[in-house]
Amino acid sequence: MPTLSGLLASFAVAAALAGCGVSSNKSFKMTAERADELGMTPISFKFDYSKKFKEKTGVDLGDERNYVVLTSKRDDKLREQVSVGYLKTTGDESLKIAGLPILMERYKAMTEREYPGYRFLQEGWTKVGNMNAYQLFFTADAAPMPGEGFNEGKTQGRLILVPRPGLSGGVVITVLAGKSAGFERATKVGVKGLSATVLESFEF
Repeated sequence: MPTLSGLLASFAVAAALAGCGVSSNKSFKMTAERADELGMTPISFKFDYSKKFKEKTGVDLGDERNYVVLTSKRDDKLREQVSVGYLKTTGDESLKIAGLPILMERYKAMTEREYPGYRFLQEGWTKVGNMNAYQLFFTADAAPMPGEGFNEGKTQGRLILVPRPGLSGGVVITVLAGKSAGFERATKVGVKGLSATVLESFEF
């Protein structure tokens, strides 16, 4: 039977290990001032993300400029990527939410134009953090990457429109997964894997 001194020593070691443990995540924060410096519409948001992502701010992907793009690779091929751009919305809370399916039509056309081999899968309502949002699932034959052109290969994608509760504007979050992510279907993108942490922790 363990002695009292032995138990106390064990607790001390456990506490020391917990205190010096290294988190596998980092935190990202976009302020209105920082957004303005990037030449984008001032908006504030934050989220946590895996250290396996590399972060770039104020970069273009296709026709859209993004507040931030997170990219993870495996064997120099796309594993997962998360980009956050601006969503322009108008009206009160109920009008903004009700208008998301209509607004998504614009993003469908844009995504089809920007992703080679684009194929629509499905769309519908979802949650980002604790906020109402509207999403589109798709697949493509290649994906745009910041400063690198296109990553060739089967890509599974999820595009999400997230209006700010009680405020104008919002964000467009695009989550991509390459073959090496290992998702059996596109509807797992952002539900599993590295990008899930971003969507679960995202808040304005």
